[in-house]
This record gives sequence, structure tokens and C-alpha cells, in this order.
Amino acid sequence: MTNTECPLYNKGLYIEKINQTDAHVAMCCMQIMSPEFYTNVNFHTNDYLEKIRNTDAKIPACVSCFENERNGNQSYRQGQAAAFAQQGIEQNHTVELKSFSYNCENVCNLKCITCGPKYSSLWYPEYKKLNYKIEQIKSSGKHNRIFESLDLSKVELMHFQGGEPLLTQDHELILEKISQQGNISDLIVSYNTNATVFPTDNVVDLWKRTKMTKLFFSIDGTGDQFEYIRFPGVWDQVNQNMKNIRDLNFPGLWIEIGLTVGVSNLFYLQDIIDWRDREFSQLHNGDPINIFINFVNHKLGRGGKVLGLHNLNDRTKSAAIEYLDSLTDKNIAASVKGTILAQQPNDNNDWIQYLDDLDRLRGTNWQHSLSKLAKYI
Repeated sequence: MTNTECPLYNKGLYIEKINQTDAHVAMCCMQIMSPEFYTNVNFHTNDYLEKIRNTDAKIPACVSCFENERNGNQSYRQGQAAAFAQQGIEQNHTVELKSFSYNCENVCNLKCITCGPKYSSLWYPEYKKLNYKIEQIKSSGKHNRIFESLDLSKVELMHFQGGEPLLTQDHELILEKISQQGNISDLIVSYNTNATVFPTDNVVDLWKRTKMTKLFFSIDGTGDQFEYIRFPGVWDQVNQNMKNIRDLNFPGLWIEIGLTVGVSNLFYLQDIIDWRDREFSQLHNGDPINIFINFVNHKLGRGGKVLGLHNLNDRTKSAAIEYLDSLTDKNIAASVKGTILAQQPNDNNDWIQYLDDLDRLRGTNWQHSLSKLAKYI
């Protein structure tokens, strides 16, 4: 992949705050971030971004897209290329900020088993109790306004993630800045959200002024499985909140289910598909609510390292392939199956000790909540 093959090399910016003054940068949230911290970011002259733009060879920082495409899955690069085409944004060598992704710090009200303190503030006390290494301690970035110096007048694609972005003010302030500097009616804004927070009236008003608002609800299970995987979330409350947000029913509202697949929910994919088909299959205008697949990865934390699909032993891998062949959604089946087949069997089963440790702290029982998985230990 060279700088002519990905639209973000000359058009994309990702900012991830680490404290009240500093942040890492990249061209997207999937790219390896800058090792340096920046207090101010100049999109045109930033040394980390410029180094990538001036590289014509295969870029190591973009390994995530290479792996996804090699496994037959849609990469972030391909998704952004489609979004650029949909918006009519020309992909060329002109450096101008068209796609802006922003991490609204790590404040979160959940401590999902696949995550860690880098992306959820709620995880930090448990990491300390379990003596897990915290590779990067993030302090509150609540007052970090690194985006204020940016020219957002040409941004047409805006994405927020966290933590839980709807628990912060950042997304609201950035949308107001885009409204002041540019034309918010041309903007496609999107969020990764855990669906526990209902937006404020002002946020809904900003959304209604955009060209399109896309909400990717992070749903990795239903019922008991949801409450174990996305602890301490309450499934009935989240399910109802998603329906309430769908009922906002304004033009331009688009919803998808972001399903992150790992060891813990591999044998529950049909349950999620059945729930979507039964209760959440379409918007009020008839547009479908699709399921978009992501995969647990090591960047998320200790849980991401041990619950990724590379940690399946031979018996579990064989059972998973057989199970996937029975799924009613063949696209999901093919995506997950391709990723599993690309991995070598792994017999260390570190995930068992990890879940046992969490159960002792949380008073949960993974062998009960994830009983379909437990039979393979």
C-alpha cells in the first residue's frame, strides 16, 4: 500500500489524547500511532504524518489493513475509500483535512472483558489488583482542547470514539466548531458507542443538521452474555436505549451493530443475529440495520491479548468452523471463518486463567454465562 492507495494518507487525521495537554496522532484509528506526544497538531506539517506521506513503500504503521485484506475482510482503508466515493471526495496528493477521527479520552462506564485501562477508565482499579502491566497510564484529558487550533472547515467525515464519547463534551464542541467553520449539512458524523447513554437535546439538534449521523452500537452479546462481556452493563437497559435512539427517527440517522468477535462470544454469534433479526432489523424508514464485524485485538489490553481468535486450540478451532457453517448470516460466517483459518492452533488457553481471575474480583461466573464456550475447556 503506497500513499496513492489509501485516501487517508493525504486527507486523514486521528488524535488520541493522553492527558490534559498532549496527544498521539495518526492518519486513522487503525494505524500505529506516533511514538511522540504533541501539544499542538499542524495537519500539513506534522513530522509523523509527513514521514508517512513521503513513503512509497509498504508502510509498517498500516499493518492492520494489510492483515484484514489478506484474510479476505474489509479493511479500514477500503471502508474509507468507499466513504470518500460516497461523499465525492477526490483521492489525490493534495494535503487537506477531509476525514477527522477523534478519541474522546478513555472515560467509560463499562469495563468490557476484552478491554483495559487504555480505553476504559473504569478498568484501572482492577488492573492494579490483578497486577497487570499498564503500558500507558492516561490521565484525564477533559480539559485538553488540542482540536481548537485545527482548521475543520473542509472536514466531511467525522468519527468519535472513546472510552464512551457520549460521556464527554468533546464531540459536541467539535461539531459546534465544524458548524461555525464549515458546512455541517455536508458532514457525515459517526460514533462508536456502547449504547448506554442517550444523547442530550443539543447533540440531537447537531445530529439533525448533519448530512448523516451514523451510530455504531458496540454489541458483543445479548442477555447474560452481554452482561458478562460488557460488564457491568445491563442488557435490558441497553436494548431499550438503542430502541429509543432509533425512535429519534430523523432524516440521515443510520445505525449499525459493531460486533467485536473473540473467544468469549464466538459460539454466540447466531444469538446476536437472531436478536437483530427479531428486534432491531431496520430503521423506521425501512433501511436495514447491519452487523459490522471487528475482531478482538491485542491493542485493547490484557483481555484483547488473550481473547483474540489466535488463542483457539485445535479442538475449539474445529468446533468453531463447524458452528460458523451453520450461521444464517453467511457474510458474518465467512468473515469470521477466514480469520480463524488464518491462525495456527494455540494450546496455551491463557484466556481461562484470565476469566477465572476476573470472576474472583467481580463475583461473576464465566462458565455459567458463557456455557457454550465452557464445554471446550
